[in-house]
Amino acid sequence: MRGRGKTTAPSMTFSSRRSAATHRIPRPWPACAVLALAWAAAPAQADFFGLEPGARVRGHQDLDCKKCHAEGTGSGIDRNKCLGCHDHRDLRAQVEHGRGLHGRPEFQKSCEKCHVDHKGEKARVIDWKLEGGMDQFNHAKTGYELEGRHRRVKCTDCHKARFERSGTPRFLGLDQKCLSCHQDVHNFQNTRKELTDCTVCHQFDAREIASQQAVLRTFNHAAVTEHALRGAHDDIKCTKCHTQGKAFRMAQKPQGCASCHKDPHRNVYTAEGRSCEKCHVEDKASFKEQRFDHGKTRFPLQFTHARTACTKCHPKEVLKSPALDCLGCHREDNVHVVAGADRFDGVACQKCHTPQGFKGRVIFNHGQETRMKLAGRHAEVGCAGCHRGKPKAEVRTAEDTFERFKSAECIGCHQHREAHQRAFHDTPQVCTRCHVPGSDNLKLPPHDKLSEVFAQAGAHAAVSCEKCHGEGIKKLKVGADCVTCHEDKHRGTLGEGKNCKACHTEGYAFLQVSLDHDRDTHYPLTGRHASVRCARCHPGAPATYKVPEQKCVDCHGAQDVHAGKLGLDCARCHTPSGGAPRFDHARMTRFPLEGAHARAECVGCHALPERGPDGQPVVDWQFRAPGKDCKTCHGDRHGVSAASTCARCHGMEDWRTRIVDRYHDVPPFSLLGQHSDLECTKCHGQSADLTGTGTRCESCHRQDDIHGGALRECQQCHRVQGWMPSSFTHATTGFPLQGIHRTLDCRQCHGVGAYSGMSSECISCHLRDWANATSPVANIFHNAVVQDPNCLPCHNQVSWYRGPRGELRRNLR
Repeated sequence: MRGRGKTTAPSMTFSSRRSAATHRIPRPWPACAVLALAWAAAPAQADFFGLEPGARVRGHQDLDCKKCHAEGTGSGIDRNKCLGCHDHRDLRAQVEHGRGLHGRPEFQKSCEKCHVDHKGEKARVIDWKLEGGMDQFNHAKTGYELEGRHRRVKCTDCHKARFERSGTPRFLGLDQKCLSCHQDVHNFQNTRKELTDCTVCHQFDAREIASQQAVLRTFNHAAVTEHALRGAHDDIKCTKCHTQGKAFRMAQKPQGCASCHKDPHRNVYTAEGRSCEKCHVEDKASFKEQRFDHGKTRFPLQFTHARTACTKCHPKEVLKSPALDCLGCHREDNVHVVAGADRFDGVACQKCHTPQGFKGRVIFNHGQETRMKLAGRHAEVGCAGCHRGKPKAEVRTAEDTFERFKSAECIGCHQHREAHQRAFHDTPQVCTRCHVPGSDNLKLPPHDKLSEVFAQAGAHAAVSCEKCHGEGIKKLKVGADCVTCHEDKHRGTLGEGKNCKACHTEGYAFLQVSLDHDRDTHYPLTGRHASVRCARCHPGAPATYKVPEQKCVDCHGAQDVHAGKLGLDCARCHTPSGGAPRFDHARMTRFPLEGAHARAECVGCHALPERGPDGQPVVDWQFRAPGKDCKTCHGDRHGVSAASTCARCHGMEDWRTRIVDRYHDVPPFSLLGQHSDLECTKCHGQSADLTGTGTRCESCHRQDDIHGGALRECQQCHRVQGWMPSSFTHATTGFPLQGIHRTLDCRQCHGVGAYSGMSSECISCHLRDWANATSPVANIFHNAVVQDPNCLPCHNQVSWYRGPRGELRRNLR
């Protein structure tokens, strides 16, 4: 740093000061200390700037120290002064708006942290060591990341500007626009300012455009040029259309496809002024893919026509549309044209053929276009089956390709056949009387359509026509009655063969009849009658079907297992279906079946005395009544009186379960209380004999008598509802229990059974108490004084020690 005036002390730089031994300062001393010592040692008029730590960088040499250092702060740097420098005012704006490198939070610090001074005139102001060197600087921190080839470019290749004073590179002042560094070779600044952003087409790796698709990802050709690129146009290079140099301008604005593409047709398409878009689709990748809708013309394309190339019908350089008739294209393919003569001259091909092909299905409406409507087999026969054509080598005229019939009669086609020995060739109208045109079998025509009374069905279907109509079918009219051919087996008894179809089905076996017995007779067949053969009831068949009587015994008399004992009206019980579902035991007998009786088999009650060979009971089919009394079938196991009935105790649902013990409901012994729940065997034992048990309690409860038989009438104290509690009261004995006597057990007084003959005197129980008084006074009192052993004058049942009135009474007189 140069001084601004003369000083008494020579100017000293940091480097010269280090070389001078007299001014060398030990390294541990801080700079501020050195500055203070130097300040104290220097004369008062010494120049302050001679004490600088080193020479300033080139751009700061002419500046006053106060331009960077704040007053009174020693060596401190004022950040605002740095940003206030005229070279850094644009940097202040970036910092205040948070843009660029210095706008980032980590760079919001003192300037001297990154920028150094007093390092010599040629020293760099920027300390790149903090970023690992200038080449390693992360440019993304500035807000503009280097991509592609920008990463390999030197910093000074872009930052070419230099500071005026120092001449060092200036790293500020560049924007992110490509044209700030690159030349506008396309002159878009003057023509297309919206394309001045080079990244619309270019990438950072190279100036050459990678691909058309890469351009279209960012460049909207339709929005910029009003012409959208579609289909194959997407793959064309820009210079393919823009041939006027780097300016990408065209000689003239395209007025349609013909501006770029030559017309290869030069035929009726162009002559009629059609545009390319009517056939070709720009979205498709090839001109061969077209969208022309031929269906909107007068000739829609179908089947083979739809697969035919356009030039097949529309040759190149032919300025006239082809004719719409088939012969316009297919005259050489027409097999019906011979020597210039057309077999179907004047008939449109479409009446027979379709675009599917000449050899395909023919759509000719034979019934509408000719006098003969095709039906049945005729509709299935191909045209050549009737209209025969000669072999190609024998064809001489157009008629030889397709046979023509002079008449619509059957003979016109079938006269070449030897049917019926050619007997009806002169009378062709007779054919339809027997044969149905187009039927499946001409030899056996459907007779149901030829005759109203004879269908020729079943076995008749196999009969030849000659069987009924004679040889050569001369006899066309045959009788319609069955007896014309068949013998009447019924000898006229059923109408002399006039009504055979009422029972028999035409053409089927005679034994298989279709007679409806329910409808045609007065006796409907139901149940098993429906499966019985006719001869079972009509033994004179088939000569006669005399109607028998309609009573059951007329047919089933020999089968009456009841031997007439149940009458002749079988229908009272039986039905034709079998069994006797109509029999009602309750209504037809004097013994209604209830409970188990209703489920019992008949043989259980109605059985013969002897058993069958297998040892099983045999039913008495005469159903002789054994009687209504239960004992008749079940016997009397109990031996009770004859007047007693089983129903008094037993029900009909289950014999073992006693429903109501009505026998015991009457005296002398009714079952009440606990007795009503006991089983009979509890009292009567396991034997069925219910007599001789007795009605007294001791008959059954002798072992339960704790009185030992002393008290014979148990019912005076006990009840059948329960043995305890007893209804006995001691007051009935003349000795009512009071006081402590009421709490005593009976056996304490009566011992093991002495309930009679006991005295009511106290001494009878308390003699020992009276004799064994422990007190001498008491002995004197009871033995000497009291001569009468009557305790009551002194004692009572409530307390032994007090008299009847509560005080101790002594009679000492």
